[in-house]
Amino acid sequence: MAIAKKDNLYNLIKSLTKNEKKYLRDFLKTQKENKAYLQLFNKLDQQSNHQKQEAKTAFDSKAKQLPVIRSYLTHLIQKILQNYHRESSDFDIIQNSFLEITHLLKKELFDLAEFQINKNIEMCRQGNFLHQLLQALEIKKSFLIQKFGPLSDHTKKETLELIEEQNKLLEKIYNLHEYQTLQATFYDQFHQSAGLNQVIYTNLNKNPLLIDEKSAQTLQARLLQADLNFRLHLYKDKNFQAADQALQNGIRLLELSPSTIRQSPELYFALLNQKLQLLLQIKKPTELAQTLYLIRRAPLEFSIDIKKPYLRRYIMEAYSLELSLYHQLGENKKALDLIKSIEAEYHDLNSPSLRQWRAVMDFEIAKFYFEIEEDNLALHKAKKILAGEYSKRESEIYLRSLFLIIQIALKQRNLLLLKQTTSELKKFFKTTKKASHLENHLLAFLEMYPQHISYTRRHGRIISRLNKIKTAANKKTPADLADFLIWLDQFVQLQLHQEKTL
Repeated sequence: MAIAKKDNLYNLIKSLTKNEKKYLRDFLKTQKENKAYLQLFNKLDQQSNHQKQEAKTAFDSKAKQLPVIRSYLTHLIQKILQNYHRESSDFDIIQNSFLEITHLLKKELFDLAEFQINKNIEMCRQGNFLHQLLQALEIKKSFLIQKFGPLSDHTKKETLELIEEQNKLLEKIYNLHEYQTLQATFYDQFHQSAGLNQVIYTNLNKNPLLIDEKSAQTLQARLLQADLNFRLHLYKDKNFQAADQALQNGIRLLELSPSTIRQSPELYFALLNQKLQLLLQIKKPTELAQTLYLIRRAPLEFSIDIKKPYLRRYIMEAYSLELSLYHQLGENKKALDLIKSIEAEYHDLNSPSLRQWRAVMDFEIAKFYFEIEEDNLALHKAKKILAGEYSKRESEIYLRSLFLIIQIALKQRNLLLLKQTTSELKKFFKTTKKASHLENHLLAFLEMYPQHISYTRRHGRIISRLNKIKTAANKKTPADLADFLIWLDQFVQLQLHQEKTL
């Protein structure tokens, strides 16, 4: 669901790190002629939920100016962040350098410009920034013409060399484009429910771009090649060994280029998390432990700041997979220790996307507690999800949490909790998501269950409702809902048997 426009400034502020906030506050404090920006910044930063009216009340007489202040503050924060991060990566340094070089050439400060251009070109080459290198070489050509003139021998000689390098670059960019097209075709045609079209699969499987490793001319192309081979083997061949080998090739390629990992650590974490998912599926605990070690080692080995929001998502995903591993192996002590580590990191997951990941993690933890018979802890976690500001945007997690609370209410014979949760489920289907035919049958069952479970002569109605639910379920039923329905059937059948024997 799209974020409402009115929340943009609030979400922007909540996404900032502690250091970014300090840098922004220090700058805003210098704007003594207008303290309103700092006042609004602090007010929104203090809110745990966005309360628009609260900000209006705080501004009192200036409330009418608030829309203008909000708009300018949004623009100002982005401008300040651009300055704060101007040297946070080689990519940012290169991009900002283009503007600096343009100003130096306008002032005809050729020595300074030449030094900056050569430095830029070298950084682009080392970092495999193909498009930026193409642009840097073009700037070098302009510099030669400006300094030496278009007809000088020096300009002609160097320009020819630059054009030759640009032509080779264009070949590499086209090669990369071919792999990107293959990947787009794969994602467009592939559907897990129906599988990959046989003709498309055959064409991809015989494509020399995928068969021959030497066909990929750049690191980016080789990574796409490895990714495509991984997905083809995993989803079509079901050849898990070959899929694992393709993943390992991608991981090895990145580890041979530490600078690429430092510049784009999300690529490395994504591959490692994919490997975790695969190993979890084929049940290789030893290799899983080794991969988890690589994830934990990566920040120190490659100087990666994992507190950046876009990277924390990968760390949270790794935690989720590790929790699943310990549960599968029955190592509950390790799982409980891991939960403590996860919860210790919750306090600074403030950006909207990370709050949603926190909801996912809370549900995984709640589900784990339920499965080890810690129902009260599971209930506490599930209720926390329902109370969270992210819950309405995360409708799938919200719905799964409602079903989990229903399971707990049934197990504990807490009919009041069951009634309250069923009412919330009914409201959810009215306001957020239209109920399917199956979900309507389930809702009807939950509404009548408390009145019929204690009366043997009414057990037939419960069985009838259960049968309607089973009939409405099909292959397209989501896995989590299907698991819930299996649990519900087994639980109710047991309860009915116990009632009859009393």
